Amino acid sequence: MADDKNELDIDGEDLLSLLEIVQEQQDQADKNKGKPDAAASVSTAPSSGTASEPEKPDDSLEKTLEKALSGLDLSKLEAVAETAAETPAFQNKSFDSYDKSLYAWSQLDEIKLGIDHNVDVSLYDDPAYFFRQMREIRIGLEQGVDVTGYANKFYKDSQMREIRLGLMEHVDTASYTRLIFSLPDMKKRHQDLLMKRYEKGPEKIDFSYTDRETGITVYTEEGQMKAYIRVNQLLPEKFNKAKLNTLLYLYGVSEGVNLDAVDVKALLPGSEVLVAEGTPSVVGEEGYYEYFVANIGDNKPRIREDGSIDYRSQKVYASVREGERIALYHPATYGKLGHTVSGFELKASHGKNLKKLSVDPKIRLEEDGVTYTATANGFVTMQGDTIKIMDILEFDEDIGYANGNIRFDGNIRIRGNVQESAVIEADGDIVIDGFVESATIKAGGDITIAKGVNGNDKGLLKSGGSIVAAFLENAIVEAGVNVETGYILNSSIYAGKLVKTNGGKARIAGGRVHAVRGIETTTVGNEAHIRTELEVGRGNDMDVRMKEILTKRKGKQDEIAKIRLGMNGVLQKFGPVEGRKNEIFLKLQDAMEKGLVELEEYGQQERDLMEEIKSLQKVYVTVKGTTYENTRVTINGRATLVEEAAQGATFQPAGSKKP
Repeated sequence: MADDKNELDIDGEDLLSLLEIVQEQQDQADKNKGKPDAAASVSTAPSSGTASEPEKPDDSLEKTLEKALSGLDLSKLEAVAETAAETPAFQNKSFDSYDKSLYAWSQLDEIKLGIDHNVDVSLYDDPAYFFRQMREIRIGLEQGVDVTGYANKFYKDSQMREIRLGLMEHVDTASYTRLIFSLPDMKKRHQDLLMKRYEKGPEKIDFSYTDRETGITVYTEEGQMKAYIRVNQLLPEKFNKAKLNTLLYLYGVSEGVNLDAVDVKALLPGSEVLVAEGTPSVVGEEGYYEYFVANIGDNKPRIREDGSIDYRSQKVYASVREGERIALYHPATYGKLGHTVSGFELKASHGKNLKKLSVDPKIRLEEDGVTYTATANGFVTMQGDTIKIMDILEFDEDIGYANGNIRFDGNIRIRGNVQESAVIEADGDIVIDGFVESATIKAGGDITIAKGVNGNDKGLLKSGGSIVAAFLENAIVEAGVNVETGYILNSSIYAGKLVKTNGGKARIAGGRVHAVRGIETTTVGNEAHIRTELEVGRGNDMDVRMKEILTKRKGKQDEIAKIRLGMNGVLQKFGPVEGRKNEIFLKLQDAMEKGLVELEEYGQQERDLMEEIKSLQKVYVTVKGTTYENTRVTINGRATLVEEAAQGATFQPAGSKKP
């Protein structure tokens, strides 16, 4: 049977020949269909008593295939199919066919490696490529990335590497795969792309690549802070530390490499070695003031052990003598940038410096710029970021209409009461030991009233800091910071931050209380359903401000896009080298830089406003006890009327966490 020409040896080339024959026969059958002489060419046989009919088409094709497959070893067919599937869509030339006189030996090495590794060397076998450029394209092909974006002889090999690594990391390299970008530009854009991934978790930027030539796997851990190699096969005989160092660089490890303890000759399959470590960033310390005067800037009343406020407690003014040191400033320290093993920059926050203290003539800032010294005796007080030495204006009697028109550039202490129609103003703090009737009291700092206020809907309490009083009845109050009291009755209250009532009678009943950040009390309203209004947050002007910022930002983005098109046009006309020297290009580049600065400013304005809007989601009204009917609560402009008494209620924007 082996000599019978009709029998087929189903093996290797014979199988492929068979499939070609089958395909040719099928093609011929398809070609003959529909031809006029097709019927005539089909043999016919007469039937008894009937007219001749054409026979069915010759089924020799099916029989041939059936016969061929009847003795077919299916495992061989599968092997042939797998071989065909692995056959690349390209066909490299034989290495011997290359004209060796056109290439340097290093270029020929890259072509030979590409052929051996079965990649399409036609993408880089041009003598115009330097061997390092060839290597970048070859490695990209071996790692399965699309090299067409950087297989351009006008790119330096370092630029090719930046693009190739980005492709291997699966980032959007299209944003920097352009001849217009220098290597620093590419690195910056590459890092920006990786930073977005890093922010989701440092481990997101770790990688693992295996080199086709050596079989070495290069991989990182801990967010690229450590790099290792794993040896998977016997290394080439001539492989050494210099080649290992180059290998690490090619696969993205360029910082913190230390091969001193690595014995390359001792690396066997299965070996894993630490080869590089990154440098962590260092966070800078914040600047701070060290004060040498007790209680300076302490404006808070004393808190009793039961948690209530001792409204009779006084502010203790710190005294100082001429020549004494008041404060020493410790400057912030700078943070230190870190780097991963791939050179990815780890940003470090620098400590923030505080503003220099403003001082009055009685305080001297020494030549070292950080030491504050008293030049006179007196009392030291802090008002914002201003430090002063002043005498305290004190009154041991009540202040009324006759002696109550007082204005003082400092602090005032009144040991008696303040009666109707008195006017007291101070740049610093005002401390009143007694009661306050319908008087006008204004302070740049804090106002403390030990025995409370009954304003009779006249007069005013206004402070740049906080206002603390035993109680507030029929009072008009404006505080830059907080209002703290025992209870509030039929009053108009505004606080830049918080309103708090404390103690056994803690209540807000009647009137209107508005605090930007929050209100804390025990009871709101009363059983008689007195109308009480509570409000926290601000108005809705932020939407208008945000729209203005976004409009300006969009306009600037459009302007920058037009400038970029102009720059690209110059480069296309004059080339990447001469184009960058062109006067028009330089002017456009200058306009681009200014535009980017302005764009960043708009971005910062947007971020600041978003932070302000975000902070308003943290406003709240907390009522530990009962909130009675007819209480109106307004949160960021949205009002709610309490129609049924509630216990332990907290009012806040939807979705925010309970304070």
